[in-house]
Amino acid sequence: MKNKKGERKDWPTRTARAIISHFSFFISSLRQTVFPSTCASCGRVLAAGEEQLCLHCLSALTSTHYSDLPDNPAERQLAAIPNLVAATAMLHYRKETVVQKVVHSMKFHGNSELCIMMGRMLALDMMRGGRFDGIDLLV
Repeated sequence: MKNKKGERKDWPTRTARAIISHFSFFISSLRQTVFPSTCASCGRVLAAGEEQLCLHCLSALTSTHYSDLPDNPAERQLAAIPNLVAATAMLHYRKETVVQKVVHSMKFHGNSELCIMMGRMLALDMMRGGRFDGIDLLV
């Protein structure tokens, strides 16, 4: 919409949004400088684009690939459960590894952002093979 002078009426709103956006970026940058985000596993300062885990630790996660395998070890261990359709475990858990540190960060330090990240990784892993298509409930 334009006013009588032909100027757009929404310019104050657009200007305010731009100012708020720049201010938010400034506050975020200042917070990152004073309190940098660190890797939940090794404690290194995270680089731009890294979330929760540094690239080194992320690449050290040991995948089981069970989502692709029928009759995998997770399914055999849970075979006594009635009406079990499929089971999987995304990562190999061993002491003194990145996986143990990730689990401890989620379980004992309440790192909910890491829980969300790992949940997304598990969902992608389960969707890849198609064995979990049509499943109504995950436990």
